[in-house]
Amino acid sequence: MQSDSVYLQRLSWPVWQKHGITVDVLRLDRLDELISGNKAFKLQPWSPPNTPQRPLLSFGGAWSNHLHALAAAGQRWGVSTWGIVRGEPPATAHAAIQDLERMGMQLMFIDRETYRRREEPAFRLSLQAQIGEFELIPEGGNCPASILACQQIWSFIPDQEKWDVLVCAMGTGATLAGLISGRGSRKTQLLGISSLKISTPELEVMVRLALARAGQSDPGGWQVQPSTLRYGALNGHLASLFQRSEALGLPLDPIYTLRALDGLLHRVLAGELPVGSKVLLLHTGGLQGVRGQRARIECLSPAFQGPMPL
Repeated sequence: MQSDSVYLQRLSWPVWQKHGITVDVLRLDRLDELISGNKAFKLQPWSPPNTPQRPLLSFGGAWSNHLHALAAAGQRWGVSTWGIVRGEPPATAHAAIQDLERMGMQLMFIDRETYRRREEPAFRLSLQAQIGEFELIPEGGNCPASILACQQIWSFIPDQEKWDVLVCAMGTGATLAGLISGRGSRKTQLLGISSLKISTPELEVMVRLALARAGQSDPGGWQVQPSTLRYGALNGHLASLFQRSEALGLPLDPIYTLRALDGLLHRVLAGELPVGSKVLLLHTGGLQGVRGQRARIECLSPAFQGPMPL
């Protein structure tokens, strides 16, 4: 991966200045047009020359950033891909499904109850019986190889001793686990802001299990913050934040990085970051998914009754 296209974007918003902190965004979404953000790191273990001959198979929703990046990687690397998609197939293929099919990914739609069994050996054997041998990549790239690859994100961060807090969106916890295990002697505190509405202890267990599976110890120096909304949900506040951020030159994906920015905003407004703090927010990509949320955002945003303290 080349770091030439990655850059820092300063968020010169009055809210940060009022509270005496600085916030920059590491634009990892600029790494690659299709395999962007943390996906570029999570899929690296299967990139050439380590690309297997058998198909790469993974799981996700119909708008999954992970499946989208995997399909692009498979097309680029010359290996076939399978996407096991949660839910019924849409009556008309939307843009993301069209992309997956255009990039050569073969799709299998399964109902949500069956999808919850995706990690059971019996279910994987049934997949193998239907489509033959495959190389399994867990949902979201949540596996030891991907976690270790995410340690490399540190090499894309300039002035590494400068940052007091590094904020990262959190889904499966794999990216955060990679950052934790790769932090070394750096003093930067890590904050994972989840897109899941589960408890803080559950999120902490998720991260510790990811570290353990990757054979990494827990050095501490990190926190997690749950979402107040269920996964994928939007409200007027988030829709307004999305639009204002976009208008100020920072496009965000509505599921992950938008939630991370919102979580950071709430912490700042609550006075939880000391004056003088230097904060770095990771942009983990996923902008293709905006297409699936744009109409909802435009519908919800006018319902937000301001003012938003930006």
